[in-house]
Parts: sequence; C-alpha cells; structure tokens
Amino acid sequence: MLDYLALGHITLDRQPDGDYLPGGTVLFSAVQAARLGLRAGIVTTGDPGALAAPLAPFRAELQIDLRPAASTTVFVNVGVGAARRQTLPEWAGPLDLAGTLPAARLVHLGPVARELDPAHLPTFPPDVFVGATPQGWLRRWDGGGHVTEHPLTLPPALTARLDALVLSETEAKRAEATIAAVRAGGGLVAITRDAAGCTILDRDGEIHVGTQPYPFVDDTGAGDIFAAAFFVALREGQSSRDAAAFANAAAGLSLAGRGPAVIVDRAAVERAVARVTS
Repeated sequence: MLDYLALGHITLDRQPDGDYLPGGTVLFSAVQAARLGLRAGIVTTGDPGALAAPLAPFRAELQIDLRPAASTTVFVNVGVGAARRQTLPEWAGPLDLAGTLPAARLVHLGPVARELDPAHLPTFPPDVFVGATPQGWLRRWDGGGHVTEHPLTLPPALTARLDALVLSETEAKRAEATIAAVRAGGGLVAITRDAAGCTILDRDGEIHVGTQPYPFVDDTGAGDIFAAAFFVALREGQSSRDAAAFANAAAGLSLAGRGPAVIVDRAAVERAVARVTS
C-alpha cells in the first residue's frame, strides 16, 4: 500500500544551457511526498533509455512504474510564472492505465500533456483521497510544438469525485465552470498566486493564505510541490488554512534551485511554517 500515487508523464525539461533535468508534475509531487515521509510512487510512460540516468537518483525514494514508449515528453520553458512560454518537441503519448494500479491512500492526477483521458480514469475506492492538478488538460500544441492553453472541461463524474483541485491564477481564468463544479461537489479548490500566496475555495466561501519571500532561482515545479504538500496535509487532517500554509512553505523553499533535487523534507517545511506563524 502506497501513501501517495501520482499518475502522469515524467518529462525532460530542457535548460537554457541545453542540458536536461527530469521533471513533470508526477516527479515533483511524488518526490515532495516522499520527503514528507510518505511511501510514494508514480505510474508514467516514456523511453526507458532516455529516462534511465535522469531517474536514477530518485529510485531509492520512489516506486516508479515506467511503461515503455518510443519517446519521452520534453518541454522547453522560456520565462517564469504567467509569462512562461512553452514548446513540446517530443510527446510520450497517452498513459495507458489499463490493468492493476498500486493501491494508495492518496491519488494525484497530474497530467502535463493530455496523457490522461479524464473521461476514462480508473474508479478509485471511496476512502481514497483524489487530488488533481489539471494543467495538462488545458494544454494544446501545434505542429511545431508551441503550447497554448484552452478552457478546461472535465466530466461531471470526475469533478464530483475530486477532493481537491490545484490551479495557478492563470489557469483558473480558463476553468471557472470546473472550479464551480468541484466546489459544488464538496471539494476544495486552491488557486496559487505566486508571491501573494494562495486562495482556498470551498462550497461556502474563500480564504486567502499569504506567504513570505523566498530566495528565487527557478519556479518550475513549484505549483506541483504546492499541490503535493496541500494534498498530503489535507489527507492527514489539517484544516484547509493550515494545509495551504504548509503548501506555501514547501513551494517557496523549492524556488532556491532547479529540478526536483532541491525539494526539502518535512522538518524544513515545518520550520518555514513556524517562521510565518510565530
């Protein structure tokens, strides 16, 4: 039994110097979950040869089910935050979830490039916490791999099943109907607002949870790290406000470097939370 299972593409993110770092929502989020002390795993697809070396440092702390594909999803990001421009020169294709998935107490749906079909997901038991970061369902790309965002449309069966949904402020503008549906179904919605913290929406209203300044190098994966920490804290029984503060700290600490290697452990997150609340 895993504590945390992330579903989606592990990616290779091309850096300004031409090097590649492993990335993708599932890798950033599962590493954060593992460093919070959970048994974490990933189900993904890609080229095993291309991913062998990039994933080697993480295999000791993650259970990785890598389903072979001819290519690995590659992203090229230029700029930061809402100004980021993306291209997708390679795509690993759909992630086939047929067959048995590892049992888990928390499932994170983490598509980055339309690899999960929201209308044909597995049925998760009622006691499983299901969270989603829907960025990959908003994305489309043209023949040259230039990525654009489109309105988010999810089937009612999925929005009714979600315990929590995490989106960026930019993504939320294209997801108003989905946000309303998740709230109506009793789920929480977190909208991340970079240095301004986040806004938490539930069926009855909203709260804003601020954050503190953190040293900044790169923000790739920060939203995924926020989501992982938020989902874990909620699953552990924290209030939505406390879970948001915990997630803000985890995401803020990740800004100090590039790639998932910079992700910190629970003790570091708790110390950062204490500094804000003291």
